[in-house]
Amino acid sequence: MGKIKVLENFVKDLFIEVDYDVSLSQLCEKYNIRREDMIKDQIKDRYDKGDIVIIKKINEQSYTVLPGDNLSKIATTLDCSVSHIIDKNKLKTPVIFVGQRLLY
Repeated sequence: MGKIKVLENFVKDLFIEVDYDVSLSQLCEKYNIRREDMIKDQIKDRYDKGDIVIIKKINEQSYTVLPGDNLSKIATTLDCSVSHIIDKNKLKTPVIFVGQRLLY
């Protein structure tokens, strides 16, 4: 499986360049986003490599995972517990990805 890279985070709008063919559900799961977070006319069943997806302004506090991050380090940085991050983001495993948006 390829990767999806974050191009920029501009005024809390997130621009994602799709780096491989991906379904809507895979995209949402990878970046912990909901359909409702996406610009309405950009919602489709599949995204092709090179597509740019714009996520609407984020109203909740969020943290974007950086290289070298893990849940323990992020929890310390945000002054919260690992379990809080896991619960808030409905994570099934402690595996996180660079560029992933975590709510706290």
